[in-house]
Amino acid sequence: MEHWDLKIISAINERDRTEEPDESVMSDDDSSPQIRNGPDLNQPIIVINGERVPFGERAILQNQLIVTMPKTFHEMTPEMAALKYPSEHRPKLIFTNEHNTIDLSFNHTLDPIDPSEFEAFTEQMVQLIKRTQKIIEWIEQGIRELAGKKISYCEFVTPVADANMYNMLYFTELKGTLLIATFNCLNQEKEGWRAVAKSMLDSLKFAEEV
Repeated sequence: MEHWDLKIISAINERDRTEEPDESVMSDDDSSPQIRNGPDLNQPIIVINGERVPFGERAILQNQLIVTMPKTFHEMTPEMAALKYPSEHRPKLIFTNEHNTIDLSFNHTLDPIDPSEFEAFTEQMVQLIKRTQKIIEWIEQGIRELAGKKISYCEFVTPVADANMYNMLYFTELKGTLLIATFNCLNQEKEGWRAVAKSMLDSLKFAEEV
C-alpha cells in the first residue's frame, strides 16, 4: 500500500501550476456527514470503540510542532514502515498503534506554499486526489483556520487489500513550505476514530506560536 503523502507530493511535482482548477470537482455535497466538535484531548483518558486510550502532547519534527496523540502510539520502525508503505519516499515520521492498524504521519516537504494562494492550492489538491485515486467514498473537504494558520483538509475512503481504509489529510504551512499530516485507519474503526483524529490534528501547535 502506497502512502497518500507520496501520491500527493508526486502529483504536486508533476502538475501544471498554470492549470485552472475544475470547480465541478471541488463542489461539496451538503449531505456529507460533517465532523462536529471532537473530544477534549486534555482529558487523560478517551474511550474509543470501547477502549480506554491515554492521550498526551508530543513534540515532533525537531520540536517545530507539538501534537496531542495517544500515549500508546509509537514511532513506526523503519522495517515496519518499509513493509506497510513499500515506496522509499514514504514519510519519515509515522506513528502507529500497537497493532500497526491506525497511523498518524507527518511529512514536512520542501514544496514552498504561499498562504495567499492557499485556497487555489487546496482546490488543486482535491482535484488531483479525486482524479488520480480510486475513491470508494468522498466524505468531506474544507478550509479552516487554527491559531492564525489556514489548514485545508479532506476525508475519503479507499480500497486496500481485503479491506477499506479511511483517510483524513491536513495541509498547512510550516516555515514557508507544505506540511502534510495524515491519519488513517480501517473503515470499520472510522466511527470511533474520526472525531478523535480531527481533535488530534486540530491540536497542532507550531513552535513559533508556543
